[in-house]
Amino acid sequence: MDNRELASLIVVAAFVVLAVAVSQKRFGLLKSFLGVVRGTFHPRLLGLWVAYLLYAAAVMWGAYRLGVWTPDLVTSTVLVVVFTGLPLVGSSISDKGDHIVRPVLKKTFGVAAILSAYVYLESFALGWEIFWQAILAMLSMAAVLGDARVVKLFNRIALIYALASVVHTTTTLVGGADQVEWLALAQAVALPFWYPVALIPLLYVVGYYSAVELAACRVQVSRRRLTKWRWGAILAVGLRLRVSYARRFVAPWVFELADASSRHERRSVLADFRRTHSRSVNR
Repeated sequence: MDNRELASLIVVAAFVVLAVAVSQKRFGLLKSFLGVVRGTFHPRLLGLWVAYLLYAAAVMWGAYRLGVWTPDLVTSTVLVVVFTGLPLVGSSISDKGDHIVRPVLKKTFGVAAILSAYVYLESFALGWEIFWQAILAMLSMAAVLGDARVVKLFNRIALIYALASVVHTTTTLVGGADQVEWLALAQAVALPFWYPVALIPLLYVVGYYSAVELAACRVQVSRRRLTKWRWGAILAVGLRLRVSYARRFVAPWVFELADASSRHERRSVLADFRRTHSRSVNR
């Protein structure tokens, strides 16, 4: 764990302690926190998290076999798995767009992501890291309130921090070029880029399943002729594994499918839906 990671833990812990200390409703905060924990570990979500962690472990094992991951990257791996992978899994469920792959690639290979990976290679001294991160954390929370002056100040300080990090990282790498273990450095830099790409198959399955389940719930509520699981199976096959189809399956198609009284009619409704959707996309 480097100074930047340690500083992040200290700043987060300090803000939590401060929030509890100054709050007059400590038990309310604790109750809210326990509610979040219960929601996070709900039996339905727990299965998703277990599947995600097993998938992540399989990805790391494969990367280890290929020589692109080593046990020295455990700390960085935990941070990437938790703070990069989990939000991607959540967004694959909550996003309403037609695509899964494109947003992942955009987030992973954007300028901000590349810059973050570069400055992550070297950190300031622990005291400076705590100082910068505490200021940025306070300003970011204040910026949420929508004060234009605070937002402008936050952007300026964040830019100063980014520029200082780039200069510090560059001078450190150039000054110690003979001592740098370039293979280990390349593995550390590559991790935040190849891991989200390796998640794409899982994200697609999760996004498609959640969209089909939501569509099946809509149909089942309209007509309780079949169970939600039967409707889910019909939609999973009829929507041809297309996330865009599943996310756009709303009224009036929901009611048309619910009113279909035979397998042939249901197939006809889904075929009409696919043709209509394909034409709208090609325009």
